[in-house]
Amino acid sequence: MKIYTLLSLTLTLTLLSCKNANQEVLIKSDPIIWQSYDETSDLEATQELENARMHLKLVNSKVLDKNEIWKPVAGELSTFSVKRYKELLPQILEKDIPTLQQSIIDEVFTYEEITLFYLYRIAKIESNNDRALNGVISLNPDAVSKARELDKTDKNKIN
Repeated sequence: MKIYTLLSLTLTLTLLSCKNANQEVLIKSDPIIWQSYDETSDLEATQELENARMHLKLVNSKVLDKNEIWKPVAGELSTFSVKRYKELLPQILEKDIPTLQQSIIDEVFTYEEITLFYLYRIAKIESNNDRALNGVISLNPDAVSKARELDKTDKNKIN
């Protein structure tokens, strides 16, 4: 009797797991969190370089917390999935503006998605201390809502 119960339970769990495997799982992006680091050794290493222009004095801001920069768009970014980012990568990256505009007209992606794509990409690079360019000092908190407004316009009137 115990064998039949165990077999029944195993079969039920197997069927349930197969059902879930067929459903699409939305993988949300992890919150992008910048972490400050001690750059003393990085700065000392640049002093040994022959070219004086490469002698850095400051890599990261001592007063600016990059997490505060991203706070206004963090909610929108949390809804943008890693899966969608990877799907859009070949459609957006290194494309000229007319190609991007045509993709919007053809409904390959929306203005909102292209905005989230670039915000996500910039945040990923800027939050990585090994790759950061330290080029973002502020963001337009209305960027995503403006993109949504553009999505409501007639795409055939794009100039």
